[in-house]
Amino acid sequence: MPPATAAYSYSRWTQGRAFSFHEAGLAYRKEARSNWIAIDQTVLANEQVDKRGPLWAPGAQRWRNGSCANVLRDPDYARALLDDL
Repeated sequence: MPPATAAYSYSRWTQGRAFSFHEAGLAYRKEARSNWIAIDQTVLANEQVDKRGPLWAPGAQRWRNGSCANVLRDPDYARALLDDL
């Protein structure tokens, strides 16, 4: 069974990957708006919510808040992958 995403071993690995992407210039930090759902204590994609809240729990409180996100420079990353083939 894979580790939970909250497990130290998993977050250490994913943070290490994000750091190496930043060092290589293949990722950057960006302010992004997100859909915070209080009842589930999670962030959902725009496709998972409508004006009434989460699609599976209409009426649940949703906040549109800003937070920082790691964003990949997709074309640059794709080029790096292709160059390594």
